[in-house]
Amino acid sequence: MKWIILILLLIFFSYVLVQYFAIRRLKSKKGELIDHVDGELGKIISENKKLMLYFWTEECGVCKQLTPFIKELSEEFKNVFLINLSNNFSLARKLSIMAVPTIMFVEEFKIIEILIGAQKKESIKQKLIKFYSD
Repeated sequence: MKWIILILLLIFFSYVLVQYFAIRRLKSKKGELIDHVDGELGKIISENKKLMLYFWTEECGVCKQLTPFIKELSEEFKNVFLINLSNNFSLARKLSIMAVPTIMFVEEFKIIEILIGAQKKESIKQKLIKFYSD
């Protein structure tokens, strides 16, 4: 029984460690240019000076709670785009997105800020208002 507990703890801490480095890696992308994206997202990025990108999947529990709010924001603010990564793993790989939900604020191809995981709705809205007012 002790071995099972130790193995489960090892698996859990390994998972946490992998997530930590994945999030750290993505946050290090702040300030980088994202001009190497093809398809619809590439078109969106090239046509908009400032935009908020919300990456989500249908399987994500946090995404299920947050996505309706982001859809409301996209109706209230222009240049808020929802990108479902369920069928687009190559895009996630290109942008180094390893956790969802991920929100990127982009200005002229440059990543200004990245939010990863569960966020308070009001916090997102305030960051969006500040981002567009700058």
